[in-house]
Amino acid sequence: MSAQVGIPRRGLGLAGAVMFLVAWELAARLLWRDAQALPAPSQALGAAMRHLTASELVHHVAVSLGRIGGGFALGALAGITLGVTAGWYPWLGRLARPLVDLLRPIPPLAWIPIAIVWFGLGEPSKWFVIFLGAFFPVFTNAYRGMTSIPPVLLRAARTMDVDGPALLFRVALPAALPDISVGLRVGFG
Repeated sequence: MSAQVGIPRRGLGLAGAVMFLVAWELAARLLWRDAQALPAPSQALGAAMRHLTASELVHHVAVSLGRIGGGFALGALAGITLGVTAGWYPWLGRLARPLVDLLRPIPPLAWIPIAIVWFGLGEPSKWFVIFLGAFFPVFTNAYRGMTSIPPVLLRAARTMDVDGPALLFRVALPAALPDISVGLRVGFG
């Protein structure tokens, strides 16, 4: 990789974005004069400024953030719960893992038609798609974190009379937290 002399990388990225917008504006004004086929960025921005008030924009952003936060919270909660449980109990891992591995490669956007059929066009279908986008990476990383705990760590805790739920919550979960946090970060993306 060679270093650019004189122009910082961010400057190049900004220049590329500006050049794209200028080309779009020129194409919309000179080549396609029909605003229905290809509206210019300035026309779209002007229409948004005329029809969208600040309070309306804040309302729509709040609804979208609530939808994202709710769907992500449910997906993360389900992914952590099932991933930790499947990693802690091997029989449950053998039961759940094949189904998750079968469904995980399907992109969340491919679930939209099924979500519409199951839940209609309202909020539940949107929450479901966001839930799926968060669930699979969180589950996978939580499961990986639980199954990759060094056995010597668990044996050492057992020698100090830590067993049962205390072993899970005081030793296993803290050891799996780095993987779980990676799953949360990927799932939120």
